[in-house]
Amino acid sequence: MRWTLKRQLLVPILLAICIGMGASTAYTYRASAAALREQTRQQLSVTSAGLSQKINNWISGMQTNMAGILLHPEIRLHIEKAATVPPSAANTSPDPTFTAVQGILAAFTAHYPEFSNIGILDTKRVIIAHTDPKSVGSDKLKERDY
Repeated sequence: MRWTLKRQLLVPILLAICIGMGASTAYTYRASAAALREQTRQQLSVTSAGLSQKINNWISGMQTNMAGILLHPEIRLHIEKAATVPPSAANTSPDPTFTAVQGILAAFTAHYPEFSNIGILDTKRVIIAHTDPKSVGSDKLKERDY
């Protein structure tokens, strides 16, 4: 009778413990997985927001650099000259203003390798200065919406 009593108590207690532990493990696993997914989403959101801000700051800095180049006296003089003289006449190699502007643009692209081609257009979208001197006088950018 003793053995039967042990079986009658031991089997239900072990079953209850195993079922309880299994349910507890399953719940803990699901809750941990959900928490990890949420944590991953939050970290990804923070990372992408940070990268987006860095890219925006970089673009803003590059825009500032590009705007700054227009303040250079030689470039201002060349732009003013191009407004009154046709590009073919204003952008010839012997012209000291044109040569200075080409040098400034070349130095700028050497200092900022992010820019491979820099050009200055007039109001008719004709290139009046460019890092590639062959492009000067061209209206190949006329179709672009700048």
